[in-house]
Amino acid sequence: MAICFGLGAAAYTYAAMKAFPGPRQADDFTWYWLGARALLAGQNPYGVIHVGGRYALDTPFVYPLTTAIATIPFAAWLNPATAAAFFIGVSSALLAWGITSDGYGRLPLFGSISFLWVCNSGQLSPLIAASALLPVLGWLAPVKPNLGLAAIAYRPSRTAVVGSALFITAAFAVNPHWLGQWLAVRNESSLARSVAGDFPSGATGGKANSDHHHRWAGATACPPSMETPRSAPVTCFGTRAAEYAVLRPATLVARACDNAAEHSLVAAVRASADSR
Repeated sequence: MAICFGLGAAAYTYAAMKAFPGPRQADDFTWYWLGARALLAGQNPYGVIHVGGRYALDTPFVYPLTTAIATIPFAAWLNPATAAAFFIGVSSALLAWGITSDGYGRLPLFGSISFLWVCNSGQLSPLIAASALLPVLGWLAPVKPNLGLAAIAYRPSRTAVVGSALFITAAFAVNPHWLGQWLAVRNESSLARSVAGDFPSGATGGKANSDHHHRWAGATACPPSMETPRSAPVTCFGTRAAEYAVLRPATLVARACDNAAEHSLVAAVRASADSR
């Protein structure tokens, strides 16, 4: 059954991305793919992935190096859209395996707008959700740290903590300076958006929100909210109140920390502009 859901998610993702006209068919996954390809070429993703270019990127590579490393198996031989479809397929199969371990009551999440949004944009959420349910995958939490924190909080284990630490250590072995470079690129990207008037709103920036709205315009007259898609794939698999009570606050805290850092940069730019 898990394989069937994985194949269905992969097929839908590929069809949705091929139906989207534009240079960045793989949407969010394009950055992960480019980061992996840069590593395979012996390059630094933070130094070679810039705004514009062949894929009309609106930001540089603003993800941790762990994201690029995890995407290498899918980016080595495949183009962005195909790699995204395989990635979503594998992630969805693992997620289906995890949520059916104690019954089939949570399978409807695969038909939710949130899940379809994740497929359309090639996001990491299904993989992180699977890592929360399957202890053997707990080491994948650093692939997307804000959701990974919630995943570890949902079901803490030595495997997840030690595995995540080893994964981060491996990333430093690949590039000893990646953490500082990642934070610097994130800060520069936030400052650039603030100067351009594209201030952050919720979990994503204005340009990204616009892209997602256009992508959904042909499928539904009422696009989902900006905040729901990123948290729902992780929070909707909690069936007991105690599980949800831990997982949902952890997700919100992680998002709040991420947004607070971004908004502080915007405030600094505004204050600097007002003082001139």
